[in-house]
Amino acid sequence: AVELMRSEPVLTRALALVAPVDPSAFSSSLDFRTKVLAFFGNARAEGPSVDRLEAQVLKLARASVLVNRRGLTPVIASSACSASPSFAARMANAMAQAHMELQWEAKAERLDRAKGLVDVQLSTAEARLIEAEADPDLAPQLATLRNQRDALQHRALELTMQAALQLPDARLAAPASIPVESSFPDVRNTALIAALFAAVTAIGIG
Repeated sequence: AVELMRSEPVLTRALALVAPVDPSAFSSSLDFRTKVLAFFGNARAEGPSVDRLEAQVLKLARASVLVNRRGLTPVIASSACSASPSFAARMANAMAQAHMELQWEAKAERLDRAKGLVDVQLSTAEARLIEAEADPDLAPQLATLRNQRDALQHRALELTMQAALQLPDARLAAPASIPVESSFPDVRNTALIAALFAAVTAIGIG
């Protein structure tokens, strides 16, 4: 389930749910090569194409999203890192929603294929029943053919009802909230390390 939730189809669906996506929400720079070429006035440095931009956004999103299992429990947590706290929460929630939507669609697709097969069998059974009703020699088979037709009709009705009542296997236990503190950088620890490094450097210079 963890691997499915961080798969590319789920990530692509999540990005569609939070669209439009500003690439700077993931990174301050998309393509250093493009910026360098633009700096030197390269005529080809007009910015990435639409397909390349989408691929880069997908790559940045994959690097910013974390999906893991909570210990030995069946609970899966998804989180996202972003320069925008609100976008981070939206992206984490979109991952869960995309995962559940794709689960539901996969179930509905399986049931739809099954119903299609049953419908074909039902059409064949009805044709054989009509043929048997018109042919006196096949009269002994009428009861069997009617039972087969009725069983297939019942199965088709069951599949239709199941498709209408399908739910995803996963559910959203708790939506992600907008963080009030940044996860990086850790200002306190960074300041302490910087102060220690400055003191050691000063002593070394002295």
